[in-house]
Amino acid sequence: RDKSDTEVLFQMIRRHGVEQTLRSLDGMFAFAYRDGATGKVTLARDKFGEKPLFYAHIQGQLIFASEIKAIRCHPACAALGFDHDALAQYLTYDYVPAPRTGYREIHKLLPGHLLQFDGQDIHLRSYWRMPFQTAQHHAEIRRRGEDAAIDDLDARLRRSIKSRLVADVPVGIFLSGGIDSALIAALARDYAPGISAYTIKLPGDGYDETPYAARVAAQFGMAHHVREVSGKDVLSALDTIEALQDEPFSDPSIIPTYMLCETARQDVTVALGGDGGDELFAGYINFQANKHARLMAQIPGGLASMFRRMTDALPSSDRYMGLSFKLAQLSQGFGKPERHQPFLWMAPFDQSALERLLTDAVSPEQRFEPVDRWIARQGQNHPLDELQFLFSKMYLPDDILTKVDRASMYNSLEVRAPFLSPDVTECALGLPPDWRLNGSKTKYLLRKLALRYLPSDIVWRPKHGFGLPVAAMLRGALRERVHDVLLDAGNPLAGSFKRPEIERLLEEHMAGRADHRKRLWTLYCLFRFAAGARVNRTALAA
Repeated sequence: RDKSDTEVLFQMIRRHGVEQTLRSLDGMFAFAYRDGATGKVTLARDKFGEKPLFYAHIQGQLIFASEIKAIRCHPACAALGFDHDALAQYLTYDYVPAPRTGYREIHKLLPGHLLQFDGQDIHLRSYWRMPFQTAQHHAEIRRRGEDAAIDDLDARLRRSIKSRLVADVPVGIFLSGGIDSALIAALARDYAPGISAYTIKLPGDGYDETPYAARVAAQFGMAHHVREVSGKDVLSALDTIEALQDEPFSDPSIIPTYMLCETARQDVTVALGGDGGDELFAGYINFQANKHARLMAQIPGGLASMFRRMTDALPSSDRYMGLSFKLAQLSQGFGKPERHQPFLWMAPFDQSALERLLTDAVSPEQRFEPVDRWIARQGQNHPLDELQFLFSKMYLPDDILTKVDRASMYNSLEVRAPFLSPDVTECALGLPPDWRLNGSKTKYLLRKLALRYLPSDIVWRPKHGFGLPVAAMLRGALRERVHDVLLDAGNPLAGSFKRPEIERLLEEHMAGRADHRKRLWTLYCLFRFAAGARVNRTALAA
């Protein structure tokens, strides 16, 4: 009647029920629906977790919102304290894996899940499974041939992009210089010839991808808006993010993402991004390294510790992903179970570092409970399927999509992800594993598709993250701020950490004797969150 998407959703639920409707939806959403006849309330979140949904179930009440700060305005939640059991997980992943948050009693609804509330109790269940396929299906795909698979992927991705370009407001594209955003740009220009592209030019050696993005924009005749950011811009963005963020999160790329959204919002209200391509087509270096996980699991713990000490003794470098930094991170997985290694390679702290840092003992089981829980639910599959499943259930929603959602919403910008269409997902995860990761070639079939539209040197470029020169920033513009926050004896979390260990990390990094960027940044974001939570709780009480 009123041509709104919300009415379409409402009428679908009335006609087909909640679960059939959820299986039919393509896109991002988080919604609540109350059945007028029964009074039952249903909360639902999209398949990959592009949109957030938090809830608390306290004293028979269901309290829910898209932001934690809104839930904490409720009298039953205003005084909830920090979830200390989530500490070890945050210090392992850089985020608190769902369903936990930074607060006791407040939870995240898992992606692809619904919650039903009958007025007293809640019931949770999944409504969607990732569409991995059987060996028989893979054999049929191979029989048809690579070209047929590329044609199929091309058609599906085009449909997804075309549908996500539909809007009553101006639409743009994020262009990083990587294959995912470049391919989206190549296909989008057929449906939106005048579309503009937006890129951030980052400071620091090895961090800038602007030349590659500029080549792609020029190839397709796009108006290309490049924002060159300064240290002052970074600090200003950090101040804004810290004031708005309401759960522990330490991926520093949220800062350039925020500035990218801020820049694009000057011209457009919607932007297309490349999120999901790495998870669906095995694009991370973790997928390559995982082939050697069994061998690394056999390395004795003592040898692993010695290797870590050797990497710590290497000359410190502020470069993006310098050799010493990569070796140190890789060594954290030595001697550990294969399924845990890909997360330890990214972890700020390994088990021994946590034992030196925390006042209370932390068991490995507590740290990896989310990984083990998801594996138990997924069942036995090809090792690549298992790792892609884990990254899609944890790293994608709790880090990547959280970063993009917060950075965009803080700027009133909507970011859409064409790769996360169920149509594209079905194609990607249905491919034979070696058509996703072929030897050392990540995103194999996606790159084959990209070769139809993009120069080969762009297509075969190694993955480059959206990073900031954090190591240098900690020694420079952030030096005083980080010391003040980490050494504040009044911080609510100060008693959970051994101050001498924090002082050691600070002293070694500031003197340039070691690269502790990841550890210090993770701690800084946690302590800053805890201080802000204390202030907010006082304000709410007042």
